[in-house]
Amino acid sequence: MKPIKFDLPINNTRIATLKQLQENLTPEILEHFRSGKLSKWLKVRNLNEQENQIDNLVSSDIQHEIELLKSIYALFEQEIDDGVLRRIITEYKKSLTPNTTDLEIEAIQSEYEKEIEKLKVEIEQLKNPPHSPAITRIREIALRELMIVLYLIHQQRKTLELDPVDSKPSINSSLGAIFNNLYK
Repeated sequence: MKPIKFDLPINNTRIATLKQLQENLTPEILEHFRSGKLSKWLKVRNLNEQENQIDNLVSSDIQHEIELLKSIYALFEQEIDDGVLRRIITEYKKSLTPNTTDLEIEAIQSEYEKEIEKLKVEIEQLKNPPHSPAITRIREIALRELMIVLYLIHQQRKTLELDPVDSKPSINSSLGAIFNNLYK
């Protein structure tokens, strides 16, 4: 059975030839090296010498990324300075870490969801109270206040663009309808 050729995605390019690989070497190659894809890619292209050298690097157990990447660059006849390697590895790692604003948005969204769940529980509890006129009146006031808080939280989430406008039209219309019914 003939092995199936595949391209390596590196530097937003589909790498199909050794020349393309040499022209597009970036720290991204380390992912393919560690996963074994680089070795397989070389094997299906009958680049046995480079495949053997990659397999030797795997077995050499080099831990330091700069040394490992420098060895891979040398294997593909590319020379690069340690300082430059350090800089490009650092930049590559920065590109992989999530943006702090993304983390902040996730935290806000998580808090929002927790608050909504608490309010839903409180609303359900207020829907089934004992039947006394005073308690019923208090229940109505509390329910109205909870709905206002829920509505304000929803509006704040929309303002932060956490909730796409069309993603939950039923929630938007339901909240508006409930809010309007409370003040009729």
